[in-house]
Amino acid sequence: MADIEKLHPSQDIERARSKSQITLEAEPLVQQLRELIENTRKRVASVVSDETSQLYWNVGNAINMFVLQGNRAEYGKQIVATVSRQLAHGKVHSSAQLSAHENFFLKNTTSGN
Repeated sequence: MADIEKLHPSQDIERARSKSQITLEAEPLVQQLRELIENTRKRVASVVSDETSQLYWNVGNAINMFVLQGNRAEYGKQIVATVSRQLAHGKVHSSAQLSAHENFFLKNTTSGN
């Protein structure tokens, strides 16, 4: 039979102390990594928010410009409904979503432009 190494209780304590010391020494590294991860998450969220706002503005602008070509409000409602059925970009955009994009554009456009 193979001899099974049994540690003396004092060896167990020494290993635990060694592991605890390594954990304490690594704490600044762990904290630095946590900060890097958190800062990156915040920047990503900010970029996504900015890009989403830009998307809404651009979609609203495109719809508004298309509808204004003929200055046809009723036609514009029909276009939004038709486009919402045809537009599949990951998921289908409802006419309510497209109208919301157009409203976002109108609210965020200065009258001088």
